[in-house]
Amino acid sequence: MRYAEGAIDNHFRYYVRDDGMAWHRAEELPASARTLTLLALHHAYAGGDGGARGAFALRHFSKARALARLLLARRAASLQHGPADARYGVPVGGCEARAFASPLAELTARRGDAPSHWCEPEPEPSEPEP
Repeated sequence: MRYAEGAIDNHFRYYVRDDGMAWHRAEELPASARTLTLLALHHAYAGGDGGARGAFALRHFSKARALARLLLARRAASLQHGPADARYGVPVGGCEARAFASPLAELTARRGDAPSHWCEPEPEPSEPEP
């Protein structure tokens, strides 16, 4: 139980912001939802409100509530599409933060198949003509 409490505490302290978003380059939507489940399971296993560790969930309540509101807002936004639409009921968000493409990368992309770089290499000096 102490290990689980340490892992959950670490996640909420250092990876969940006050507004519910994650301190990472992108958010993994399923992982965010699972975080709330883990907090609730820990609370239940620790004895609920009457247990000695019942105050643990309250320590992270504001961040957990913000995360829940964020997920509910995404769900509500998905319900604005018609039932015939494939997006209906599916919250917007990815499941892999490492696959995140920065909008800034799109702005700095070159034409063609050439790779995009932040720093352009200096052109090689040309030899003087004889």
